Amino acid sequence: MKKLLVFSMFTLLSISGLFALLATEAEAIPAFSRQIEKNCTVCHVAFPKLNETGRIFQANGFRFPDDEEWQDVKDMASLPVSAEIEFEVYRNSDDGATGAKKKVESDALVEELELLAGAPLGKDGKVSVFGTLAVEQENNQKVDAEYATALGTTFIQINDLVGGTGKGLLNARAGQWDIALPFLSHSQRVIKNRYLAQKPLGVLGSGDGSDELVRRAVELNGQIAAADDSGMPTHRYAVGLIRNDYENRALSATPPATEESARKDRLAKPGVYGSYTVTLAEQVSLGVIYKRDVTNETTAVDPPSVALNKYGVASELTIGPVIGTLGYFAGETANNLDYDNWLIEVLFVPNKKVVLGARYDQLTREQFNPAIETTFTARYNILSNVYTLVEYRLRQDDTNIAGSNDAQRRGRFYLVALF
Repeated sequence: MKKLLVFSMFTLLSISGLFALLATEAEAIPAFSRQIEKNCTVCHVAFPKLNETGRIFQANGFRFPDDEEWQDVKDMASLPVSAEIEFEVYRNSDDGATGAKKKVESDALVEELELLAGAPLGKDGKVSVFGTLAVEQENNQKVDAEYATALGTTFIQINDLVGGTGKGLLNARAGQWDIALPFLSHSQRVIKNRYLAQKPLGVLGSGDGSDELVRRAVELNGQIAAADDSGMPTHRYAVGLIRNDYENRALSATPPATEESARKDRLAKPGVYGSYTVTLAEQVSLGVIYKRDVTNETTAVDPPSVALNKYGVASELTIGPVIGTLGYFAGETANNLDYDNWLIEVLFVPNKKVVLGARYDQLTREQFNPAIETTFTARYNILSNVYTLVEYRLRQDDTNIAGSNDAQRRGRFYLVALF
């Protein structure tokens, strides 16, 4: 009943938002583009990946520093709401430990319907809000999987705690989002396959070894944006506290009510994180990130809480139509078998219609053979807000440090529309 109620509310909101959006123009584009009355290519080099202009806009609470004031939500011509519909056809082929075929799966499904809303509030943009609500399949490997609602990136940000209005030198944010470097967040992946640095390493994204993409956190963030044609670098920084993953399971004989109460003490030992990124001439970015997660992820019956250090360094270089990314990430585990990971990704964007991409991702762990993922992507933009994408991923993982199969082959076809 609760799921039905939530889904009904979501449907009503989607329909209301759709009518408001269709009233603006025949070829609708997402809400931020309508808000600033500019094409999506102003902020995106290859949707959803942001260019430097888009990163400045995002980090500054969805405002451009040069604007003197911003349009209040009540004065906007359309609701600051966008939606995304994703249709997927997939084929999975897995090999077990003996090299024999373990399973083959394929299906066609509406993978996700997502509603996104965000805007600065008030003409001074003192507060910015963003929220994501998705209806998605709980498990797309199951033929008759059920759909469930889930909150994605959702936060409130108080802007301009210091400095002039619209500069964004210091902001305070609370909510949930993917804790990552600005150019390596999951919300900007052109290649849909997830990074190995997210799961199981946990440096990017959720960091808790699960399939979740976001973490609940509070943070102070800001940027020192370079003026146009000044030749100066842009600096971005963030530091925050993360809700921990520790579950105080005490003894197996603990009464369920007591155990449940103990598991909810998520703020007793919060994790911490910090990141810093510098961008030169809008073409070269270098970033570092550090996390200290608190968890009890061990095989012990009564595992103690432990603090795990995780860190990474990455760079991104744009030369004409080519965007190259290189990253190194490492992390401790509660069982003292530490991970490290190399990531290499190249995107080729020859024009507004075509995007080609390739990624090499290698995860190693002490006493184990490495897991290697290679992913290839080809995308064609039918419209500025509608595209098709074909993706193929091959994973070789003889000792199962990234999954439960020795080899995985994943083929995907997507048809995505945003409005």
